[in-house]
Amino acid sequence: MSRISNEDRLTIYELVAELVRRVIAGTVPFARARDTLVMLVEDRADGSPIPQRGKKDHPPKRDLANERLLTVESWYRGLGFKVRVPKPDASNSDFARWEREGKVLFYRPATDEVSYGEFMSSVGQDRNWAALNRASIEQLRWEPAVEGYWFTMEAAPVCPRLQVPGGSLSSSIALPCLEEYAIAFWMLARLDSVRIDISTGCILRTTLGFGPLIARSQDGRLLIRNGDAFDHSRPSADEGGRAVEIVANAA
Repeated sequence: MSRISNEDRLTIYELVAELVRRVIAGTVPFARARDTLVMLVEDRADGSPIPQRGKKDHPPKRDLANERLLTVESWYRGLGFKVRVPKPDASNSDFARWEREGKVLFYRPATDEVSYGEFMSSVGQDRNWAALNRASIEQLRWEPAVEGYWFTMEAAPVCPRLQVPGGSLSSSIALPCLEEYAIAFWMLARLDSVRIDISTGCILRTTLGFGPLIARSQDGRLLIRNGDAFDHSRPSADEGGRAVEIVANAA
């Protein structure tokens, strides 16, 4: 292996420092940062030079939207669903912006392709009350998806906007519905090794009766609690809301 130059060493230090900063800020999952460092080390193990800023020698441009499509489609097929996932209408700049904002892109299939109950069964939670209890199923205000769609959701481990009443949240941001949250919860856990809402709860826009559902993690599984009207009007130190945003399919 050739000796690392001072210029290369400085570049490595800058990359590592930036990754550490993003992991601490919660905008980049630890597993993703670790994989990035491993690739850097393996790529330079033969002593090849590290590209410096300002050089004209650039790697081929990646299509992050297509990469996400393939990852998500493969994940669903691994769960037993033959879902054909469309390409999202998102540029590489969009992905960079979402990463800075702590957001991740997810795909929800049409309900006819993957129902909530079928999805929860595929991840080992077929006894989740919202998927099993018929009386509750009939009372929940479901949001069936006629067509599949992409959406982003804030994905920091700790739920943002703690101590903001659910009523205020629902009027200021688009909260996730139960189906969207379940997909994001398990996709983050399986693909990125990120567990969200272990110490916090996320208020959902899905309601049962007059109160919103509240989601959190318990023993590595998705726990759904039925709130009430009081939950919608009071602030809570450990409950907040995550913003979601629909992303169109590419033309």
